[in-house]
Amino acid sequence: MTTAAALAALGVYEIWPSSSEISFKVRKLGLFTVHGTFAVRAGHVDARADGVTVTAEIDTASFTTASKHRDRDVRGPKFLDAEHYPTLSFTGKLSPDAKSVAGVLSGQREQAPVELIIDEVKVDGSTVDVRAHARVDRTALGVTAGPGLVAREVDIEFVVRLLRS
Repeated sequence: MTTAAALAALGVYEIWPSSSEISFKVRKLGLFTVHGTFAVRAGHVDARADGVTVTAEIDTASFTTASKHRDRDVRGPKFLDAEHYPTLSFTGKLSPDAKSVAGVLSGQREQAPVELIIDEVKVDGSTVDVRAHARVDRTALGVTAGPGLVAREVDIEFVVRLLRS
């Protein structure tokens, strides 16, 4: 089954971090787009009779773009402050139509509502590959440095492989 409806029958699956990735793009100076990635630390999907919950932890120190200087700055105290806030956490619940996951992304000291739109689900035995996307307001997470330099909204794509626990 390759539709989002497949999520309703999953059971309990753990995210396989080495086969999962979060990519993003954000406008800089309104002139060009910066692309990068984050690593997924851990997470799971728990499908029960009363609904499907999703949790994930994102490693802030894994922030990577094409510029080592920018990566160091963004991981630093002005932006992600990866030393003091090593993870971004997501917790959400699958919508009844299985097309999105409404949840909360927790950052430094703040939380922001996020809706993950499910683009694709591929089930192959005990593994499930999910592709989803979202738009996140970085300032709602407390990442407020760089106004005018870096856009508020960040487009994120999640490619996650789940394995039956």
